[in-house]
Amino acid sequence: SSDSSEWDDVAWSDDGFHFEEKRSNEETLPILTRNESYTILDSNSLHAKQDEIIDSVAGECFVTKTQSATLLRFYRWNRQKLLQDWLNSQQSVRVQAGLPPVTTSSSTSAVPQPKSKSSEYVECTTAFCGEVHKRKAFALECGHYFCLSCWRSLLKLNLEKGKGSIFSTCPGFTCNSDHVHTRECSCTLVVPDFAYFKFLEKNLVEKYRRFLMDSFIEGSLDIRSCPNPACSKVAVYHSKVNRAIQCSCGMRFCFGCADDVHRPASCELVLRWVRKSTSEEETDIWIKARTRPCPKCKVRIEKDRYCNHMICANCNYHFCWLCLGDWKKHDVEKYGWYNCSKYEKERKKGRNPNSEEKTQIEAQVSLQKYQFHFNRFIHQRQGAKEAEIFLSQTQELANNMEFSNEEKRACRGLIDAAQVVMEAREVLSWTFAMGYYLKQSPEKALFEYQQGIMDSHTEKLQELMESIDDDHLAHPPSSVTPGSPSSFPYLQIREDDDDVDGDIDEKLAAQEFADERFQDPEQLTF
Repeated sequence: SSDSSEWDDVAWSDDGFHFEEKRSNEETLPILTRNESYTILDSNSLHAKQDEIIDSVAGECFVTKTQSATLLRFYRWNRQKLLQDWLNSQQSVRVQAGLPPVTTSSSTSAVPQPKSKSSEYVECTTAFCGEVHKRKAFALECGHYFCLSCWRSLLKLNLEKGKGSIFSTCPGFTCNSDHVHTRECSCTLVVPDFAYFKFLEKNLVEKYRRFLMDSFIEGSLDIRSCPNPACSKVAVYHSKVNRAIQCSCGMRFCFGCADDVHRPASCELVLRWVRKSTSEEETDIWIKARTRPCPKCKVRIEKDRYCNHMICANCNYHFCWLCLGDWKKHDVEKYGWYNCSKYEKERKKGRNPNSEEKTQIEAQVSLQKYQFHFNRFIHQRQGAKEAEIFLSQTQELANNMEFSNEEKRACRGLIDAAQVVMEAREVLSWTFAMGYYLKQSPEKALFEYQQGIMDSHTEKLQELMESIDDDHLAHPPSSVTPGSPSSFPYLQIREDDDDVDGDIDEKLAAQEFADERFQDPEQLTF
């Protein structure tokens, strides 16, 4: 039938919903691309996103756009929380956010109205300007009139508060009593945006707009400004798959803490590691591990030679480093300067170490563990810097030199290799920070296994990359025969390369096992 012919090229699945078109052998499959977990927006796109949220809330709450923006700023742009509270008690939300309460037609306003001899004139609430024409005065819904000159002065004064100016309220008072007014007497209505736009100069309006946009960015959990001072773009983070952001200006940063990218370590672990590296804790551990207190004056002494004979520089007391006893009681002629008979006898008897020795042993173990991971952390960071320097030099050379198409592809390969090495070094550096806090477990053993594989391949790639000297890059051959090997022999994959040899099936099986056991760093036990 005609209906069935329309579906000849379609293969339905068992569930009846998913289908795929049948492709002939000549057709090529579509190219699969990786979807980024974030989007980079410029200022115009960000304003559009903000206006979209404001319009949405204004429609759902049946308020004006200005009131919608005031509500969202009060709730730090938490739209769900705002709508939930609005449904529970609209009047309470209005009062807390600084909007005028909803009044019925029969109710009267409790706000004191300024007295005036003529309906065309109002009295400025500051009591300094007297009566002014209504055209030269302005009041919010509260009815507190101020002349335009006073409004300009008050709003300029509010801007000096910084970002807090977006929450500034009407300077009038709701109390009519004859006493010194306090904060409880102040009007709680928030000054709307259009008042700043209406009364202030252009440069001050731009300053206020920046405060409004900063409030939107800081209150939105899915938006983060680029840390580059010269960049005004933001990143919108759509999921929790990847927190490493690369802005269009080239800046790479972590969305969670706005610091350098630190995959696969969490922001909390990075903060612990940085604090540990910069605190006095490691200094105290080093002192406990490398020094002992003088038995007489308790001043700590470092042993920098093999001899056990110690002389305190503070009290001139001679003692043994091992047993902390008086050196005069040691038989130097029989046991020498490097042994302690008392210490050896007690050790053979199985004597447990005293508290001081226990403290020193624990400090030595802790110090060795920290130095092991810290030294490798620094080594990887230095390797990343070297790769970054190589990358910039290669890019500069590629821009300034005239290469053939073959040479351009090879140079592009070097740039890609440098980029891979730089990112791999950064990842490896933070794996050593993670390894310091990991507890002994099968997951840690698997973690260290994968860490070693990545470290080995990164080292080999960087050695291969740096083996190409600058002279070879700067003076390529004058011509390249089509189909001939590239003039960059180091970029060729040799069949006799040791990296290609080995049991491929065994490596693939090990990698499959690793992928099953270790898929998320957050599964590790710290």
